[in-house]
Amino acid sequence: PQEFIEATSEPGITFLLAKFDGILGLGFKEISVGNSTPVWYNMVEKGLVKEPIFSFWLNRNPQDPEGGEIVFGGVDPKHFKGEHTYVPVTHKGYWQFDMGDLQIAGKPTGYCAKGCSAIADSGTSLLTGPSTVITMINH
Repeated sequence: PQEFIEATSEPGITFLLAKFDGILGLGFKEISVGNSTPVWYNMVEKGLVKEPIFSFWLNRNPQDPEGGEIVFGGVDPKHFKGEHTYVPVTHKGYWQFDMGDLQIAGKPTGYCAKGCSAIADSGTSLLTGPSTVITMINH
């Protein structure tokens, strides 16, 4: 069985203005609400996926009716060129990893030249970080 948790109240206006119906948590069990088993754990444990990999493709064309794709159990070769680079998770909770310098339009920025920690979070549309760096990225 798979537990699902219903939120009946959320602070702020994010969920009122957002164009989505809910969140499918793909983080680690360490941050699950009520110590429930995340759906991804059950999918892997029950052998429902070919590989223990999930991947996202986000369409950059806002006029396209296909907004993106999630693949459970692998990757869709139509949506990338070259090889993937896998990095170790540095803190179980969110998908946290160490990264090197940030590039914008293929050019180094120096914002993270000495290394940074980053989190890839499928449940947010936000880019967060130190205010000075985020301001420079926005410019």
